Amino acid sequence: MSEVKRKTLAAPPLPSASPSGGTVQRILVVEDHDDTRAMLKMILELESFAVLEALDGKEAYDCAIKECPDLILMDLNPPHVDGVTVTARSGNMK
Repeated sequence: MSEVKRKTLAAPPLPSASPSGGTVQRILVVEDHDDTRAMLKMILELESFAVLEALDGKEAYDCAIKECPDLILMDLNPPHVDGVTVTARSGNMK
């Protein structure tokens, strides 16, 4: 059986202001299915949100701690750590 290689997604630099002059809202999208994550990212960016991405629960938690997004869209069953656990741990960040 062939091995599946996973790539780690680096978060792009995030702008601090929107084109209209307001603060850009940052959303972390946690989804292990590439097509679903790409669709969510496209829709959110069209609405002028800055999008962070994570493929699994561990990446989601690490990103949430480092980046403190305004909102997290969480898959309930990502690999490694489930979405409920990540959400509960992330809620204790501040």
